[in-house]
Amino acid sequence: MNHKKFEDEFKKLPSYQRLIFIHGERLFIRDADVYRVIAVQAAYEFQVRKS
Repeated sequence: MNHKKFEDEFKKLPSYQRLIFIHGERLFIRDADVYRVIAVQAAYEFQVRKS
């Protein structure tokens, strides 16, 4: 799954509103292909393994 598709799906989650309020525009920042916000990284890893 590519990052853009993941981020679009992530934005549909109920918890997205809370996370975007806390982290703002930094929510989807990646460093060396790893999301800096651990909740987003965990969700991404889960989605990749599930695929």
